[in-house]
Amino acid sequence: MITQLEQIISNGESQTIEFKKSLTQLKSTMETLCGFLNSEGGIAIIGVNQHGKMVGQKVTDNTQQEIAKEIAKIEPLPSSLNIEYVTLIEQKDHKIIVASIDRGDAIPYTYNGRAFYRNQSSTMRMPQSRYAQLLMERSMQSDNTWETQLVEGATIDDLDHEEIRRTIRIATNINRLSTGALNESIENILIKLELMKENKLTNAAMALFAKSFTFNFTQCLIKLARFRGTTELGEFIDSQMIDGNAFEIMKAANDFNMRHLPVASFFNDSKLERIDKPILPVLAIREALSNALCHRDYSIHNGAITLAIFDDRLEIWNNGLLPSFLTIDDLKKSHKSHPRNKRMAKIFYLRGYIESWGTGTTKMIELCRQNDDPEPMFDEYSGGFSVTFRFREPIGCSVKETPDEFKNITEISHNYLLNDSQKEIFNLIKKYHALTVSNILANLSNPPSGRMVRKNLDVLRQKGLIRLEGYGKNAIWILNTEENQ
Repeated sequence: MITQLEQIISNGESQTIEFKKSLTQLKSTMETLCGFLNSEGGIAIIGVNQHGKMVGQKVTDNTQQEIAKEIAKIEPLPSSLNIEYVTLIEQKDHKIIVASIDRGDAIPYTYNGRAFYRNQSSTMRMPQSRYAQLLMERSMQSDNTWETQLVEGATIDDLDHEEIRRTIRIATNINRLSTGALNESIENILIKLELMKENKLTNAAMALFAKSFTFNFTQCLIKLARFRGTTELGEFIDSQMIDGNAFEIMKAANDFNMRHLPVASFFNDSKLERIDKPILPVLAIREALSNALCHRDYSIHNGAITLAIFDDRLEIWNNGLLPSFLTIDDLKKSHKSHPRNKRMAKIFYLRGYIESWGTGTTKMIELCRQNDDPEPMFDEYSGGFSVTFRFREPIGCSVKETPDEFKNITEISHNYLLNDSQKEIFNLIKKYHALTVSNILANLSNPPSGRMVRKNLDVLRQKGLIRLEGYGKNAIWILNTEENQ
């Protein structure tokens, strides 16, 4: 053993090796062992001076009891820690204390209430954000997460049964469930999808399918904003906060995007029909929203997903960092899927929104490439994860150069003959950029009937001056091209 120690000591301190001169540094040694547990494992050797010479340490029964007392302060108690006492050849009453330990299987570990990690040959205090992240990952491994917790007082009647049935129908249509699931009762469906146990609904069941959030699910929220300009200091064009189940949030985000993201209409020489092409690939945005809902940290009660549209980009952010073993660069290549909310991710998989093998981010990249758009950018900040889609051309700014695929777009003439009402409506839309029918009626100097306003809007649309985005009462009229501004 002495020969082996000499070999280890001759290589010096490193990420996995540390020397301590005496037991006066016992607490520091325990911090190092805690760091090893939270990193790659290692060996701490007590009885080696700063020059790498083995000087040993007198060891009594009290010494061993003191060491055991300090080891008990490591939580959870490690199973791989091994303590050996090696007698020096020249000094029989002196021993080298060798503490070896493997990487722990219940990370994060603490010593005396504090977590440590190794940074090269140093032991460092673990930042609180990192500790919280590792604690969440440990909870995921034990299957004791927010989504698996039971909801007191909630019943199956509190869920949207049609949405549950729709999920099953879609899953069977795309061969992700057998057709036998169509005949199952709602209760059996929930039990088999692990959304119900002990005759109680889980948090995941409520987050996915609740009719209304009367059970204080304040974190089931999305904040939607359209800013004028490229920063959050710009003027709000539109701002909403929508709470509801996951599919209501998806629909609200989709409707918001339809209102504010332009769609280019053009004709291709090989086709007679008009082609409508969104400024961003719809499936890429849906993938990012699905990931935000499946990966976010719902245990933060004041958290929310945010979707912000600027003149030059669309950003989606959710609270909750990447797992510690994944990096931003990993997201740009094939990687394993590690959803924070496995049950919710399974439902999104059954709906066809996501795949189960970690292809979400690479799919976003590929969809943007196919659409000739810049690749999405991934980032972590403010305790959360973001996806940013940049536009090829800013919206709300004049386009200097038309992409080749839009060369055959119908040109808009300024020489159409308009009556006074049509001119006033056109000038209102030109002034305010985007208006609903009710907005237009409220701003006309001598408003006619709503039917007449719609008729005039249709005339302006037929002349190619304006276009409609969205559906229903929230649909907005905007200029067909920025050249009119």
